[in-house]
Amino acid sequence: MPERVTRQAACAFLLSSGYPAGLESGEVRTALDRLRFYLRREVDLDGSTLYRLFHQGLADQLRADADQDATAVTGPSPATQVWQHLYAMIPAGPGGSRRWQHAEPYLLRHAAQHAAAADQLEDLLQDTGFLSYADPVTLAPLLAALPAGAADGAADTYRASYASHFRQSPAARAQILAVDAARYGNLDLAQRLSSTAFWQPVWATNQSRSARLRLTLTSHTRTVAAVAVGRAGDRDVIVSASYDETVRVWDAVTGQPAGPPLTGHTRTVAAVAVGRAGDRQVIVSGSDDGTVRVWDAVTGQPAGPPLTGHTRTVAAVAVGRAGDRDVIVSGGYDKTVRVWDAVTGEPVAQQQFADAILSLALAGETLAAAQGNDVVVLRVNPVILPVTG
Repeated sequence: MPERVTRQAACAFLLSSGYPAGLESGEVRTALDRLRFYLRREVDLDGSTLYRLFHQGLADQLRADADQDATAVTGPSPATQVWQHLYAMIPAGPGGSRRWQHAEPYLLRHAAQHAAAADQLEDLLQDTGFLSYADPVTLAPLLAALPAGAADGAADTYRASYASHFRQSPAARAQILAVDAARYGNLDLAQRLSSTAFWQPVWATNQSRSARLRLTLTSHTRTVAAVAVGRAGDRDVIVSASYDETVRVWDAVTGQPAGPPLTGHTRTVAAVAVGRAGDRQVIVSGSDDGTVRVWDAVTGQPAGPPLTGHTRTVAAVAVGRAGDRDVIVSGGYDKTVRVWDAVTGEPVAQQQFADAILSLALAGETLAAAQGNDVVVLRVNPVILPVTG
């Protein structure tokens, strides 16, 4: 955090420890200088200097120590006192409102995290200025953990059009939020969000409303062509493939990227699947470039060279087990289904069809393939044998 915010946080910790709350800027600078061995400095978007602990393990230990000390202290927790001090930094407006447009950039990005630590996030979501100005990227994972109807529907309202929020100015974001609030029947929130706008929503249809919506994942630069859900190491992941020639992996709980995009395909990535290849979890992708690629799901690194053989777009991929081996199955516009050993990448079998293969599903040794207007069921054991057509 920047020096000015650090000063407020330090005052909160001193107060919770029974010391006077006042700290001069010079004292903060002296303390930061003495602690420089344990700190890393970065430059914020506005050019100010940010300070952070040099290692996450140190941050976790200090947090645990603070939590242990807090058990012997009556009154607000340290996290609550930090939040109260940080919230007080936001200039006050009429009627006790806050002028978020004048808040520190750090607070626009991280106020939600401090509020959540103090169990005050739902109260903060009632602040329409915060909803308009807060950084959507850091707010979204916290909203994903809130139940439907949280903060009197403010969380549902924000999630409804999250994909557009991070591209908009605060004023435009407030207008979008106002319409979404009307969709959820929260006219009070809609009016507060649009209080300074020319138009004020009074009613909206709710076909696009869903209280079950938790995350909207954004980063692809073109159409998303395929998605899959699976496991990578100790976490559940969502995998997406796109016309932008990349595969992206997301933490299924937080919606945050689980690593950099997987690159290597030279045209649209049309299909993706998650499964096992021997002792490792893998992501398999198929592309318009005619290749199938296999990636280590944990590291994101290629698990071997591309699997080649298709002569046109690979439109479908699946991962499963056939007989005594893990297999990858792929199908495409060249009217073939191909089976590969998932560990070695060696071709196992091939089946010709009369039409393009558009999608595949593999369960046990049963493979269902979409061929034009028909679904064809095949047995993989490990050689493909037609069962029905």
